[in-house]
Amino acid sequence: MTQAQLKTRKDYLSATVTYDEYQRQFVTSSVLAWVKDNIGIDAIKASTDEHLNDIPLHKWDRFFYSKAFKETLPLLRAAGDVNANSLCNAVCIAKTAARML
Repeated sequence: MTQAQLKTRKDYLSATVTYDEYQRQFVTSSVLAWVKDNIGIDAIKASTDEHLNDIPLHKWDRFFYSKAFKETLPLLRAAGDVNANSLCNAVCIAKTAARML
């Protein structure tokens, strides 16, 4: 995705794009692989919470320290996210990837 195609944080905050549309653009093949390997398809399928909150938060938090998350930072910054390198962004992106899987 080129920077011109990025949905910006401003787009999301002004409701021009949905939360899901905004978050999905940061999910790369590396992110999907990390979630599959570290959270697991079985845990995702077994979740009964729409926000996947029945999967322990410390598992999601580990994504923040991964190479896959670090690779998303240029996209987050290009989208105008001033807090790109945050635990919150990491967890949101990982959970979006889990829903995509």
